Amino acid sequence: MDDEVLTYGEQGQVMCRATFAGGVLHGLTQRYDEAQVLVQAVHFKHGLMDGKMTVYADGVPASEIDYRGGLVDGQMLTYGENGALAGKVAYVAGKPHGPALYYFPNGGLARSAQHAGGLLEGEARDYGLDGVLLSCGSWRRGKLHGVLTQYHPDGKIREVAHFIDGKVDGEVRKYDKDGVLEGAKAAAPKRDKPLAWLGKWIEG
Repeated sequence: MDDEVLTYGEQGQVMCRATFAGGVLHGLTQRYDEAQVLVQAVHFKHGLMDGKMTVYADGVPASEIDYRGGLVDGQMLTYGENGALAGKVAYVAGKPHGPALYYFPNGGLARSAQHAGGLLEGEARDYGLDGVLLSCGSWRRGKLHGVLTQYHPDGKIREVAHFIDGKVDGEVRKYDKDGVLEGAKAAAPKRDKPLAWLGKWIEG
């Protein structure tokens, strides 16, 4: 038989309403603030969070998280102050795994990325409020690996760099707002200077 257990505050108000089975949490548990406003609702199964957990701010959902066997598994949804979706991240066994999307308060996409085993993996894109692509980079095991391209607000290329395991490799090319190459910054190890005798030979 399931037993409901109530926890009270100093003023006699209900602060927590939980369901137990066999001495452990099993079923819906709800927590309230001192004003009796719901702040959290989470489902348990045999003592472990299993199902959806919803966290509230001023009575409105601030986040919704899927659990399985005590670990985040499924979708983690976060919401802004206006109630609009702010983030949607896929989880597997407690770690981000799969697509991750983040949004501006106006609903526009701010960032799209991919995770594998809790680390960024694959392509990640960042956008401006107007929807213009601001950057696009390749990730491997949580580090930039490959080409990172950044853009001016009008969509023209601003900077291009190549990364290996999180470190810049080669030249970083920067462009002005008209698309003209400003210069190249060498990030690779410095090469030896030309042999002294060669310069003397040329001079005669």
